[in-house]
Amino acid sequence: MDLMFERGMISEAAPLNDYLKGLVRNLPPGAKFAYKGADTQALGWMLRHVTGESLADYLSEKVWQPMGMERDAFWNVDAPGPNGMEAAFTCLNATLRDFGRFGLMFLNHGKWNGKQIVPADWVERATAPDGPQVQPGKLIKGSSLGYGYQWWTFPDDGAYAAEGIYFQFIFANPKENLVIVKTSAFDRPWDRDLEGQTYAAFWAIAEALGDSPGAAR
Repeated sequence: MDLMFERGMISEAAPLNDYLKGLVRNLPPGAKFAYKGADTQALGWMLRHVTGESLADYLSEKVWQPMGMERDAFWNVDAPGPNGMEAAFTCLNATLRDFGRFGLMFLNHGKWNGKQIVPADWVERATAPDGPQVQPGKLIKGSSLGYGYQWWTFPDDGAYAAEGIYFQFIFANPKENLVIVKTSAFDRPWDRDLEGQTYAAFWAIAEALGDSPGAAR
């Protein structure tokens, strides 16, 4: 992913999708979990090919406008103009409040203000592991997380999170009817100790709100 980002977004030496053309499959699908931005980029490329729209336009049409988001979002691309391709695996920029709305839409089974934005069965499937290689505790040694469709999942209570590099989060806990958005950044891409501290903070917030009837969530 680092090489793909460097070539496509920083040095602009080659389109992001060109990097994908040189990749080969190491294992059959579903054999082993491996977190790779290239896989998400391939999904974005496929979506663009099928719909004939840019990822940004498709997101605007299907989610941003129907939800009445407060502000425009923007998505970094690998070139200016209509041929530019979004970095599907990163660099979607929006306000904290709009990220919170997105999390609440998922928390409400794909609904926003009574309107079904995303099919409820898709939300259920996306936020739960669907194979043995992505069950909680099977992903990475020492981690209890599982993985759905672009969502990291937590054991026992059905919580899930979208997680960005440098520790940005959309954390949703259906059991506690709670969404937490974190857009602040740490000074390193990822750190296991900071990861554990961040999760502990989320559960402490949930516990504190649970002891406060009527607290805003």
